[in-house]
Amino acid sequence: LVVASLVVPFVPTQASSVLSNTERSNLNDFLGAVLRWSDLENEIQYRKNPKKFSDNVLLGTVWELDHVYGIVKAKHKIVPYYGGQQDFITVKEMNQITTQLFGRRIKNGKSHYMYQSSSPYGAGYAITQADGEEATVAQINGVKKTKNGIIVTFSSAKEITGTFYGNYKAVLKTNAKSPVKYTLLSITKQKTANVKLKQATASSCLNSYGSIQYSPKNLMDGKLNTAWCEGVNGVGIGQWTKLTWSKKESISAIAIYPGYQKSEELRQKNGAPTKMKFDFSDGTSLTVDLDDYRNYTAYQKQQYFYIENKGTLILLNKKITASSVKVTILGAEAGSKYEDTCISELKFY
Repeated sequence: LVVASLVVPFVPTQASSVLSNTERSNLNDFLGAVLRWSDLENEIQYRKNPKKFSDNVLLGTVWELDHVYGIVKAKHKIVPYYGGQQDFITVKEMNQITTQLFGRRIKNGKSHYMYQSSSPYGAGYAITQADGEEATVAQINGVKKTKNGIIVTFSSAKEITGTFYGNYKAVLKTNAKSPVKYTLLSITKQKTANVKLKQATASSCLNSYGSIQYSPKNLMDGKLNTAWCEGVNGVGIGQWTKLTWSKKESISAIAIYPGYQKSEELRQKNGAPTKMKFDFSDGTSLTVDLDDYRNYTAYQKQQYFYIENKGTLILLNKKITASSVKVTILGAEAGSKYEDTCISELKFY
């Protein structure tokens, strides 16, 4: 199993109507970098007032925007570096960028990831290689215009492990000179959906094996050693389960754990879905192909991340407010011994 890919056409959302695709993509990168570097430097408490961030957070964010995403590279001069090259920013250029992004200049100019240097262009900062730490990614799912800028809501995840990192709100002031067209005023953490199962039904279930039940209730019991397994002949194309929650919830992300994950042996022996459809009670419909690899460039769609050999995390580009979801198997692959298709867990954030 690899990371999911959305196969339905993109439908414009509130976020895309306020932001162009490029602006949305750049803001996703910027907000993810701020979360990452404030986490690395143990400065989460300063997200409410970014002017209090240390120089390391500011410099690290600029480093990532340049080195990884190339957003501010046009501002830089390239100089030779041990047979290769590195980006070089003068002190003046760096202060312009940090003022545009955070509203303040660098204080002492020291950083673990950028070092002060001199070149034919004068004193400044040399940006060299990546540090290998796990990136934090963001996905904007709502935008509201204000008098002086915008308020965005977004979800986030750790890029390598696919760990859900939380829901956030960012307040930004319009700044046409900024590499991301805005200056960050604050980031605050928001509540995560508390989805509780009220009822679970299914088109079919595999017969019980002793005390082991293959009920759809297993999909939201918080355990990977249980599963819903459909019970018809073949791999179960068209079989479905409907999950009804105790109340309406606002969903920003979905985690899918396909197959019977009680053990690696059972995971191999039993079938797993390769394509699924989610029909929410608010009318939203998502079709997810679990065989495709992650697509980092389609920010106008969703973002998909592989969860440590277990499943797929999807960060949604628009919040879904619903009280139930119907999940249908559209594609599946038989196991080495059994054809029944199983899903161990579904999580909604």
